[in-house]
Amino acid sequence: MTENHIAPLEDIKQTRALLGALGRMGGIDVGTKTYGLALATADPLIVTPVKTLVKTKQAQDFIALQKFARENNVALWVIGLPLNMDSTAGARVQAVKTVARNISRATSLPYVFEDERLSSHYAEGNLISAGIRAAKRKNLIDAHAAAVILESYAARAL
Repeated sequence: MTENHIAPLEDIKQTRALLGALGRMGGIDVGTKTYGLALATADPLIVTPVKTLVKTKQAQDFIALQKFARENNVALWVIGLPLNMDSTAGARVQAVKTVARNISRATSLPYVFEDERLSSHYAEGNLISAGIRAAKRKNLIDAHAAAVILESYAARAL
């Protein structure tokens, strides 16, 4: 893990400039056992669920995220923030914020948070609509939730 600290992106208007001509946004749905990963391009906006990374040791997870970012030209992480339904910060919010800072340090990339309420619900609905069976949905849901999070952010930022 690198020692530099990358601050979160403060101004949503900086998103397009940060992405430049080739950069992509990487979406992360931080779960207790997995990271759901998705990618988005800015122009035209195309959001793609990519994969679910099963958590192992944190250092190994960060190496996998570094590789993902490098191979996919990620310029900005969009990380789901697990707010309660009443918009308050629950117990998991601080844990996700800590993970986000660590991912940012490990990958040398800035990040933003996006409200992830109901992202798994919408992702599951999309998978059901696509005719994906329950057994297969379980392995796809986190990456699709990351895509929902990215779509939500992109709708405001681009």
